[in-house]
Amino acid sequence: MKTQTKIPDGWEEVIIENILIENNKSNIQVNKAKKMGGKYKFFTSGEGILTYDDYLVEGENLFMSTGGFANVNYYNGKCAYSADTYSFKVKINNKYFYYFLLSISKKLNQEFFQGSGLKHLNKDLFKKIRIMVPSSLSEQRAIASILSTCDEAIQKIEREIEITERLKKGLMRKLLKENKLVELKRIFEIKTGTTPSTKDKRYWENATINWITPIDLGNLDGQITIKESERKVSKAALKEVNLNLMPKETIIISTRAPVGHLAVIQEESTFNQGCKGLMPIEFEKVNPYYYAYYLNYKKYELQNKAGQSTFKELSKDMFEKFPIPDVEISKQNKVAIILSTIDAKLSLQKSRKEKLERIKKGLMNELLTGRKRVNVEKVLALGGEK
Repeated sequence: MKTQTKIPDGWEEVIIENILIENNKSNIQVNKAKKMGGKYKFFTSGEGILTYDDYLVEGENLFMSTGGFANVNYYNGKCAYSADTYSFKVKINNKYFYYFLLSISKKLNQEFFQGSGLKHLNKDLFKKIRIMVPSSLSEQRAIASILSTCDEAIQKIEREIEITERLKKGLMRKLLKENKLVELKRIFEIKTGTTPSTKDKRYWENATINWITPIDLGNLDGQITIKESERKVSKAALKEVNLNLMPKETIIISTRAPVGHLAVIQEESTFNQGCKGLMPIEFEKVNPYYYAYYLNYKKYELQNKAGQSTFKELSKDMFEKFPIPDVEISKQNKVAIILSTIDAKLSLQKSRKEKLERIKKGLMNELLTGRKRVNVEKVLALGGEK
């Protein structure tokens, strides 16, 4: 497998087997290691912790899962790995090679994991992969240093996101705890959804009206609002089919496959039979964001109430009886403002993370192919890898 046809000046093409130093000796079983827990980093198709000292390795090492998919890890320190993990070093810069493997991880999964049932890494094919690499070890280190700086920035924002999410969880626990509860049907009228016939093209062509599904709600990544659905229905569908059109700033929640994903809609929307719409009986007494946060906080209770047939489903009758707070609108507004502010911060943090990940991906494409060259002396002088 060739990664590029033209080799940049000062670079060379090598075959992985010619730069490989193997250290594949572990026979630690994944289940046993995960149950034991302990102080050492443990690599398998995921990662965990280990207590005992068997098969510990130290220093720079690369780890790649051999079963299922190519989960690639770089670690510099004392650690252990399972029998289903390929442990190795290379004669070039280890971290440079780690980023190369990350850059081709999709291709690795598609072409180098083979077999029926659970696929496994074909090591013979893996070793035949061709890689372009700077002849200078210093340039390899400089490239690895730039990409490591991106990773450090991503890890920093991930820690910030984790702190904000813990803060939100604590605030929800405090602010949404209420003693006065009533059945949901006392505050909301529940509307059901449906799917227009997919055979009638008039219902789906030139469509402009949101038609929300559990998939749409499940793709929100923690956001409490939704503006657009993936699919839309036409005015003909709205006129001829028994669709419920919910006004903006009302709640739509998934009640099957899965239960509990929800959002406050920002535009008038319809929805399918996997969802329910919550229409306030008295709009002036309901802040939809407050109740969206509350139901999101109680998601697992909703799921536990869902019946089980081929898949879990929360019936309309059961949902109507679900207990929710009956509090003054002034308190609803205050709680909603506080939690919305936290959500805005989370959204900004996640956007920053996505931007950093795009930057890293672009740099990998440019630096690992030699299309963009680095000022080695400058990078290493700024604290690049030794």
